[in-house]
Amino acid sequence: MKQVFMDVKTGKPVIMEVPAPSCKKNGIVVETIYSLVSAGTERMLMDFGKKSLIGKAKERPDQVKKVMDKMKTDGALTTIKAAFGKLGEPLPLGYSSVGKVLEVGSNLSDIKPGDYVACAGLSATHSEVSYVPKNLFVKLSNNIQDLREAAFVTLGTVAMQGIRQAEVKFGDWVAVIGMGLLGQISTRILKAAGCKVIGIDVDNS
Repeated sequence: MKQVFMDVKTGKPVIMEVPAPSCKKNGIVVETIYSLVSAGTERMLMDFGKKSLIGKAKERPDQVKKVMDKMKTDGALTTIKAAFGKLGEPLPLGYSSVGKVLEVGSNLSDIKPGDYVACAGLSATHSEVSYVPKNLFVKLSNNIQDLREAAFVTLGTVAMQGIRQAEVKFGDWVAVIGMGLLGQISTRILKAAGCKVIGIDVDNS
């Protein structure tokens, strides 16, 4: 099957032929119908991939600390080999999709082949087929009008979680900073919840 990855060394997307996943007992195998391109997140990953080794290190000091700690325990040569090996591995892209269930794990009973599901997380990649664990998909209603809308499920949950954590109430004034895709979805949810919304974004000019 085909799947979209990012070459971590160059930051370029690549389509690769990879084996189809097998079904495990606590999940499902899904044929992807639509996968959502999260422009901000995926462009950020590609921009990171295009940076030099020093640029990558500056961008991710947390990873540099892990490498330094590993050097103390495993030695420099082993650590450097592992780090460069990691840079050589392609990174799967995508984290929000919708598809049709092909196979169901033995521990699941409330889902069957042929059902439509919205999928989230690192299993919901830009691939023809994915394996999705039980807590990362939701069964869709039979009367859904447009399956493309269900591909937004992950971004919707991210927006909702932010709103929940902000503990806003009906009638509150809320500033949404950053009017990208997540900002737009957050604004719609807040307005539907009876909030007054101010959208703010940076304009360098």
